Amino acid sequence: MATVTKGDVPVRLFTKTTDQMVEVDLAVPQYGSLISLGREGAQTPHDSMNQFYLANGAIKSHMLYSDQYGRGAYTITQVPEVPNGQPINSVGGSIQSYLCNIWEELATSPM
Repeated sequence: MATVTKGDVPVRLFTKTTDQMVEVDLAVPQYGSLISLGREGAQTPHDSMNQFYLANGAIKSHMLYSDQYGRGAYTITQVPEVPNGQPINSVGGSIQSYLCNIWEELATSPM
């Protein structure tokens, strides 16, 4: 989960990651890898952090292709579950099978 701004409104973005999703992402070319995108700026990337990098890359990818979100810094936080309902976007993988879904909720709503 990451708290970002959408316009002037704080929102939370969520995604799910699994070890299997990490394996799928590592099999795609580096230019299409969410893990590679999520590792950008990491001083010494560690494979043990691949689920974190996958989540970070998924949220970055979602934000990069939308002009609705602020470009400020954010922090990835692990949460036990994503919100109920349909995701607002899917990123990574391929057109036939997206890898990570993205959910969004207002940051003012309870966790």
